[in-house]
Amino acid sequence: MPACFIQGDTGGITGYNNAGCTITACYASGIIHGLSDTTPTYVGGVAGLNSGTITASYLADGDVAGYDRVGGVIGEQTGGTASACCWSISTGAANPPQYGIGGVNGTDKNAVKVTDETGWASAMTDMNSALAGTGWSYEENNDGGFPLVIVQD
Repeated sequence: MPACFIQGDTGGITGYNNAGCTITACYASGIIHGLSDTTPTYVGGVAGLNSGTITASYLADGDVAGYDRVGGVIGEQTGGTASACCWSISTGAANPPQYGIGGVNGTDKNAVKVTDETGWASAMTDMNSALAGTGWSYEENNDGGFPLVIVQD
């Protein structure tokens, strides 16, 4: 697993997803840690700070940590939207996030925590519904791993 240790907005795909920007059908895995122990930083499995749109994206078997606003998918959401996203924390993660979308109060709305294969199957169904009509869909990995993105025929 590659590691990402950055001070400031930190995410597995992007530190900051700006208003008007879109992340669709992306995933990250690995260690994603913000460095500050005292200054609020936004740390998320997909995006540290989201003001744009994130759809059908996920964190696969990650370790997300930071000070204050930390989420399995998004560290802080400010005016943006998230839909059909999910996250899975690796075994042995020291301080796993409590919510899919961090922020001051935290929420799991549109950011589902996946804990087993049944959860991945359900999450994949939700993500594929969100991707309907885009030409993309998720399909199970033949090795029993996390979903993969493929082009529809």
